Amino acid sequence: MVNRSLNTAAPAARLRSSALPTWLLVTLAALALFRYAYIIWGPLDLAPDEAHYWEWSRHLDLGYYSKGPMIAWLIAVGTGIAGHTELGMRLLAPLLSLLVALLAYAFTVQVWQSRSAGAIAALLFTLSPVFFIGGLVMTTDVPMVLFWLSTLWFVWLAAIRQQAWAWHAAGLATGLGLLTKLSMGLLPAAVFVYLLAQPRLRHWLRRPEPYLAALIAALCTLPMLWWNVEHGWGTFMHAGQHVREGDTSLGHWLAFLGGQIGIISPILYALAALGVWRAMRLDEPEPGRYGIVLWPSLLTLTFYYGKAAVGTVNANWPVAAYVGLFIIAAGPLARLTRRAWLTGGFALAAASLAIVLSTDLLRDSGIPIPRRLDASHQMRGWSSMAQWVEQIRGQSGPAFIVSDTYQTASSLAFYLPDHPQVYNVNFGGRRFNQYDFWPDFENRRGQNAILVMEGRHPAAPPQWQQRFDACAPAQHFDATTQGVTWREYTLVFCRNYQGGDWPRPERY
Repeated sequence: MVNRSLNTAAPAARLRSSALPTWLLVTLAALALFRYAYIIWGPLDLAPDEAHYWEWSRHLDLGYYSKGPMIAWLIAVGTGIAGHTELGMRLLAPLLSLLVALLAYAFTVQVWQSRSAGAIAALLFTLSPVFFIGGLVMTTDVPMVLFWLSTLWFVWLAAIRQQAWAWHAAGLATGLGLLTKLSMGLLPAAVFVYLLAQPRLRHWLRRPEPYLAALIAALCTLPMLWWNVEHGWGTFMHAGQHVREGDTSLGHWLAFLGGQIGIISPILYALAALGVWRAMRLDEPEPGRYGIVLWPSLLTLTFYYGKAAVGTVNANWPVAAYVGLFIIAAGPLARLTRRAWLTGGFALAAASLAIVLSTDLLRDSGIPIPRRLDASHQMRGWSSMAQWVEQIRGQSGPAFIVSDTYQTASSLAFYLPDHPQVYNVNFGGRRFNQYDFWPDFENRRGQNAILVMEGRHPAAPPQWQQRFDACAPAQHFDATTQGVTWREYTLVFCRNYQGGDWPRPERY
């Protein structure tokens, strides 16, 4: 039981140093090295979104269709150092993940005045599947979590520790987060709601610092705004479409709930829920000390649970909401009298991660794991598909390459040896993607083409065939390893492209 009158924060004078415990530093460093080893020698191809972001990095710009430019800039740094390889693509991912764990430790120590709480928070961020895998792949999630965590820390310093300069830093961190992902805007909105609802903190809304922070954040987004002015507000149209579309379904909501438990892991989800519940029962020794961290995260998570009730929400979308929840949960978890539960929970979480990362070894041992149960299935089969396309390209002669999905187009561009320009055609029905904002293949008139489609098709679509002199029979390929077919492909070689207008997508 938790004593509601218990002062859970030890006096600052008793906390001589917030230095990282040696065992935690060694653990985090070892895991970072493991991630690099797994990136270099592991079995995972780039996820299709990773490959698409790599395409963005080859066309550096002030903004992009679905997100801000931060992810492309980060990838460009990595590939500039280690080349256009999987290591170059993911070079910064383990470092960003390590930085998140270190900042979470430092922030939690300040909130709870407890190094044990800081260590628990760092482990929650490290061993949760969504954060651990986030350190192996280069997507927008971990960079946005880093900026979300920084913003929340600066807001806490400003509102609770009365350090007015921190509002300016919070504005900068928010702006960088918005350049990473527009959903970063949920955090300042939730903070505003919390300050408005707290009489003892409402005075901040009568001072200029929070509004100057908002101005700094807005100034940071000017490059992305300028790109959108020139490109029909594509980023905001895409975000608005996500908010509006969907239909009410209990199945959507239950799938979302299951996804949240899965990306955190059932045992860590239960531990975090226990910690948050106990924290909410504590009497706070000062106004809003825990609330300014907890409630914006709860409000954000509530938004996504509400959205899931009326439409599909990807499991990773609310990942940043767990930042505040983990930090708040860590304090009560550090005071559990039965520490074996905590140790066992982290051990089970680590074991489940080991299983997720070792599915190939399990199959080699005779344990069949179907595709739908393999968490890495999205990162399988792309390189072997590209090898097949390269083999046919070598037999057929020069040809430009087109695909019916941006995922296949981007993966081909990355895994083909010469990293060619690959195009994404719209046969109707798909939404916009970044390829629609780049030049199409009209300048390829008179050239041969290879069309690669995901799935098994008897032939190329009629609207494709009629734009060529002739098309060869369709060829098929199954991207299969260890008896698991990850996906199927169809390839059609056509001669002498005649040109023609292709319909633009109707949905963002």
